[in-house]
Amino acid sequence: MTEAFSGDIGRLSCTAAQAWREATGESMPDDLLTAFLAAASSPASDGSVAACEHDHTNGDDRIVCHGRLIEDLLQARARASRARHEAAEHRTGLRRLQLGVRTAGLGTLGENPDFEESLSEALADWGLPPIPSDHVVTLRVPITFCISAVDDDEAVRLAVSELSEELPRLPRRPLFSADEVEVVSVTNE
Repeated sequence: MTEAFSGDIGRLSCTAAQAWREATGESMPDDLLTAFLAAASSPASDGSVAACEHDHTNGDDRIVCHGRLIEDLLQARARASRARHEAAEHRTGLRRLQLGVRTAGLGTLGENPDFEESLSEALADWGLPPIPSDHVVTLRVPITFCISAVDDDEAVRLAVSELSEELPRLPRRPLFSADEVEVVSVTNE
């Protein structure tokens, strides 16, 4: 870039913004314009001089050159976007594969309990949930019965009997919200 033109950052900025708008139909993002101006106003390295030899003797040459630079920038941005998308797809595929291996591994533990240690290590290495283990959870749930009885002892006995009869018939869906249930203890066996 010639010395006279390198000082004309305002004109270069307008040219870049105009070329971007013509190519994309949108305004050029400020951070991208700043990066473009920094790259365009800095001297080229020795390795890229041959590829970037230009004779900017008139404004038309500069506009054509800047148009090519904008085009190259758009293509690089599109390649980067595609690469990010492909990387996200690969991460998703890897996660599905890991979860599939976890599910298959957990399925074989019943037949091959010796497999537990190596599966546990693999799950930890992959950052996946560990092998589930049995837990004994004791809960207190508020249940109220209206019982006709002659005294407190008979009322308790009848309520326990009523509860014993009703528990098997309760639906298998939550009847209580978490704040209504008191956790008495949890032990991992």
